[in-house]
Amino acid sequence: MKKILLKDESVYTGSVKHVVIDRALLKERILCSAYVAQDRMDPRPSWPGYHNFKIECPQPLSWLLDYIRQHYQVEHQGSFLFNHDVYGTLLLPREQSLKRNHRKEKDPPDYIMIYGVDVEKGSCDLVIEYDHALNMNDQIIRLPLEDNHFHMFPASLNYYISTNTGNQINCLLHWEGKL
Repeated sequence: MKKILLKDESVYTGSVKHVVIDRALLKERILCSAYVAQDRMDPRPSWPGYHNFKIECPQPLSWLLDYIRQHYQVEHQGSFLFNHDVYGTLLLPREQSLKRNHRKEKDPPDYIMIYGVDVEKGSCDLVIEYDHALNMNDQIIRLPLEDNHFHMFPASLNYYISTNTGNQINCLLHWEGKL
């Protein structure tokens, strides 16, 4: 796990190693939730949760989340992350996500993790805005989204997924964690 220090926050990024995650099954479950069950996190089309789909995939999902939690726990000597929410996101070609921030939610998560389930190489980035205290143009960091690669950052930061410039549907997994 690589740590990227922003002004006051850190972003943790890395690829999942030593554990085989059944990404095909994760993608299948996200696609099924989106196109068959249409099980959205929020039914309102103009809200960010409209493009997020509930997912149930016990084995691969638990292995992935255990892997992330254990690496975070080693990095922070004892801090432990608990599941808050897990959902899948699909980005069609030429589509991007809405900008999100979890500060104003009733029970906001502490961390967000975005994992590439099936992402066309070089097709989109995670864009994180930071340095809000200066009341100037926000600073941004662009992190490429890749298969079997994750980015974890504080939920208080603004973020979005840039336009999918590829030719396939990009499939991502979002995990919200609490300390």
